[in-house]
Amino acid sequence: MGSRQSITLEPADMQLTRILAVLVLLVLASNACTTTHVDEPAARAVQFLTNVHTGKMMKADEWLTRKARSEPAFNAHGGLDAMVKQSTARAERYGGLKSVQVLQSTKRNEQANVEIRVLFNQDPSASIDAPNAAKEEMIWNVTAVKEDGNWKLSF
Repeated sequence: MGSRQSITLEPADMQLTRILAVLVLLVLASNACTTTHVDEPAARAVQFLTNVHTGKMMKADEWLTRKARSEPAFNAHGGLDAMVKQSTARAERYGGLKSVQVLQSTKRNEQANVEIRVLFNQDPSASIDAPNAAKEEMIWNVTAVKEDGNWKLSF
C-alpha cells in the first residue's frame, strides 16, 4: 500500500494561498459586475422593427419622434397601425420574420443612426410572385433621438 504524506504549509505559503484566493474572488466579482455594453438606440430600433413585422401594435407616442408622428405622408397612410398591418402582411407572405440585424450604428450625444436589415424566412425575390417582389434588400435607416427621456425613432 502507498504511504500517506502530510504537507505542512509554511506561513509564507499560507499567505500566498490567501492572496491567490482573494485575487480569484476579485476577478470573479469584477466579471459578475461587468455588463455587456448595450447599444440602446440600436436595441430599441430592432425591437420596433421586430414588433412591426410580427403584428405587435404599439403606441406611436412611445416609439416615434414628434416629427415622425406629425409627417403628413405617415398619417395619410394610416400611421403606425397601418405600418404594422402592412409590414406584418408582407412578412407573412414570405414565411414570417427571420431576423432583424443591425448592420451599423453610430451614436452622437442624444442622436443615433442605425442601419438595419430585415430578413424573412423566404427570400422575396425567390418566390413565385418574384416579378412583383421587391428585389432590393429590406434595409431600414433609422434615426433614434432622445426625446422625453426615451429613445424615439424616425425614418
